[in-house]
Amino acid sequence: TPAVAFDFSLTNGGNKAVTQGSSVTNTITATQISGSGTVGFSVSGLPSGASASFAPTSCALSTTTTTCPSTLTISTSSSLPTPVGSYPITVTGSGKTPPPTTVFTLTVNAQATTPNAPSNLAATTISRSKIKLTWTDNSNNEDGFYIERALSSTGPWTQIATVGVNVNTYTNTGLKRNTYYYYRIRAHNT
Repeated sequence: TPAVAFDFSLTNGGNKAVTQGSSVTNTITATQISGSGTVGFSVSGLPSGASASFAPTSCALSTTTTTCPSTLTISTSSSLPTPVGSYPITVTGSGKTPPPTTVFTLTVNAQATTPNAPSNLAATTISRSKIKLTWTDNSNNEDGFYIERALSSTGPWTQIATVGVNVNTYTNTGLKRNTYYYYRIRAHNT
């Protein structure tokens, strides 16, 4: 009887997104169609500044082992940033001719930059239990501001509120009489 030709297919876990300077994984699965043999994995289409590795780098398929998952890890650079954009990534399985492939889209998102700190924090007493805070918004990329309060200028600081983008005022209510309060405002983004 003639030997059965080795044949297999490849699939992936779908499209992936990653932030510059981070990593993402995708499961690549080799599935036996016929015969037996060893499948090796390779990848192409990576953007500049990105690298890839497989674990395991190869696997054996047979009548007893009909599927083999391998974890593809794609790492992007933040020092020489991987360009933002969408890239078709092709994974090829060696072991037969022509080699099977599977394709997914890798989307590289920009690394968030730290927003500039707010300045000119001012506190105005509105009543014995209410203080209005105002500040200058010096950033154009914040997701909002954290309002923190302490009973000492050295802390400990407790976050008491969060306000949204471009908000530069907050009124703190329910305060105790004859108590000194210290405040600080921090811009944040994700």
